[in-house]
Amino acid sequence: MWLIPSWLFIVSSQDNIKRLMKAINEQIVFSIVFLKFSFYAIHFRCWEQLFYDLQRSFSAVVNNPSLEIQTILGHVTKSTHKLTKYYCSIVSFNGAAYGLFPMLFIVVKYAVTGSYDVPLSTPIEGNYFIPGFRTNFWVWLPFNLAQNVVLQCHSLAVISIECFTWNLVYATSCMFRILQIQATELLDRSRDKKEWNIKLKTFIALHDSVLRSARTLEEILSGQILLLYVSTILAICLGMVVLTLAIEDVYLLLTTFVAFGYCMFQMFSFSYLGTELIEQSKAVADGIFNSKWYEEDVKVQKDLSFVLMRAKKPVRLTAAKLFVVTRDSFTQLYFYVIHYQRWEKLFYDLQLAFSSVMTNPSPEIQGILRHVTKSTHNLTKYYSYVVNFNCAWYGIFRMLFIVVKYAVTGSYDMPLSTPIEAKYFIPGLRTNFWVWLPVNLGLNVLLEWHSLALVFVESFIWNLVYATSCMFRILQILANELSDRKRNEGTWTVEFEKFSTLHDSVLR
Repeated sequence: MWLIPSWLFIVSSQDNIKRLMKAINEQIVFSIVFLKFSFYAIHFRCWEQLFYDLQRSFSAVVNNPSLEIQTILGHVTKSTHKLTKYYCSIVSFNGAAYGLFPMLFIVVKYAVTGSYDVPLSTPIEGNYFIPGFRTNFWVWLPFNLAQNVVLQCHSLAVISIECFTWNLVYATSCMFRILQIQATELLDRSRDKKEWNIKLKTFIALHDSVLRSARTLEEILSGQILLLYVSTILAICLGMVVLTLAIEDVYLLLTTFVAFGYCMFQMFSFSYLGTELIEQSKAVADGIFNSKWYEEDVKVQKDLSFVLMRAKKPVRLTAAKLFVVTRDSFTQLYFYVIHYQRWEKLFYDLQLAFSSVMTNPSPEIQGILRHVTKSTHNLTKYYSYVVNFNCAWYGIFRMLFIVVKYAVTGSYDMPLSTPIEAKYFIPGLRTNFWVWLPVNLGLNVLLEWHSLALVFVESFIWNLVYATSCMFRILQILANELSDRKRNEGTWTVEFEKFSTLHDSVLR
């Protein structure tokens, strides 16, 4: 409902750059949400099996008399409830602030004054092809109300999936903490041999179950975590463009950095939980190794050595097997942001340089300034057209051709095509239409994201380089003006100091 109208708005509406940036911002967030739903639907059976496995694992220790284990179980229940409660409140308020509150403001203003500003605002920027939707209040009101209801429903769905995911990961790491406690209890000398064997078998079965759950989590979350890293990079690129083109628009800056903050919070959550999972799974082996296992019988030592070897390899979350997700990987992402800050400093230096010559009465300098503004806008606009069309031709048009052919004839050619030729390890992706369709749609959305990021970064770099070269042209004109003999010595000295300062800034 949101992606297609928003995408149509992006490719067709470049008149208002602020609304365009807002639409791109929303495209990033809702593409993440759409792909989360797709991942959840594809792996639904895995999630279901994982939930029941963890439920059985907790049931196996719920009656354990250990005070430490009961404290952990109570903490898991309490943290699950609090996370869902507070996260639901925050996201619901943000959704209302984004859509419902602006709608109520317009309604109250119309009721009091009888007038309203055109175009009327909508929760999500998009082309909905409804006549009078942005100009007629009575056409706008019911559709906007329906959009806000759908937005709140989507917010609740996102809350449910995200809290469910985080709670399962955290519950798995807590189960490893319980296993660590049980590992130390294995060496209780007060038990007889038969009771110890029963306890060891129970421990091994529980350890197997929790290891399976952790591996399942890694399999179904790896693609989603990689998506979050990509979306964070895109959010940084969008922030760079907003700083370039619409830095004075507070609302646009706020929505941009809300999207960036959402991506960073998601990434921080998985980084924190990934680190917890690694540390707690390693702690099981540490609990066995640090106990007085060397004082036990040889047979007990052999049994414990097998458990120890299996527990020594920690479980972990990865981003599509490319790297391990930990707090270190999160800080490395911030390290990459440092380069963004250097670009930001360069942008502000050039902005100050242009501001210093903005009021210069020279027609040549004013002509150069107008040319820089116009060329920057035209380059971004037309390059965006070209790249978006190429990506659509490369992916979306081929997908639509297959969909239309299947709708008309009921058949399709195999293997089914994908935007990028690769092996995705998804059963039936190249042969089953209903498996191929959501995955291919997700791949096309990612391709469009990458193309937008490419347009933003390349246009930003080209514009900065071209603006720097234009500043040297302005310096050439100013240098010629310094030779004007009509100025007195004091005025010439002031102009020369300004020229030297400007020249130093542009050289840097």
